[in-house]
Amino acid sequence: MSRILPFTSDDEDDSALFEKLRGYVLENYPNPERKGCFDRETLRTFVEDSSKLDLKDPRYLHIFKCAECTRELNELRAAHVAHAKNAHVRRARSVSSAWRLAASIVLVCLVGAVAFIGLKKAALLHRAPIVAEEAPVPVELDLSKDGDLRGAGQPDDGLSLELPRKRINLSVILPVLSPPGEYRFFISREKGGPELCGTQGLAVSLKARTEIHVQLDLHALAAGNYYLGSTFRPNSELHYYPVRVH
Repeated sequence: MSRILPFTSDDEDDSALFEKLRGYVLENYPNPERKGCFDRETLRTFVEDSSKLDLKDPRYLHIFKCAECTRELNELRAAHVAHAKNAHVRRARSVSSAWRLAASIVLVCLVGAVAFIGLKKAALLHRAPIVAEEAPVPVELDLSKDGDLRGAGQPDDGLSLELPRKRINLSVILPVLSPPGEYRFFISREKGGPELCGTQGLAVSLKARTEIHVQLDLHALAAGNYYLGSTFRPNSELHYYPVRVH
């Protein structure tokens, strides 16, 4: 007689139930002539996906009264369980491989990031020190001593003006009777020549004199003799003063 397993510790595949049914049918319902037996595909469907069969049909009760069908069902069920376990192992291995691949990619990215940070730090350490921008140098020019009154002709070339080759905050006392308003100052090599650098600003009258404060960058100029040109915007009359840049 077949060994009967208890149901109290049955597994998710109902192994104890199938073992009990198998033993009972094999002992009590022999059918060597295979009368009324189902074909193998029907029995396979019964094992793998019984929802595809109409089990309410009384003819399926034959399975529980036929030792031959029971033996075949047992074989099919064993094969199905083995296949399911193998598939689970393959999925587990696939997941494990995927995790290993992902971990490798993350590791490579981390190594690359660390290397990049290291190179960046090294570059910062070896980078040339940043030189603070030089503050503008204050320079004052007094053109009020120009021998000519504004509008009476060209200034005296005898004036001695000097400017440093730097960025300067230029304060200019304009010639006597110069009106307040917008003025432009520029540097050129010769009278009427192209501007090499320039600036503009508003002049104001203070205590009987007219002053203007502008910023002018002379860094790009070579040391030498130039002309400081000025023009009053409304009439665009040009005046030139010889200047030495050093």
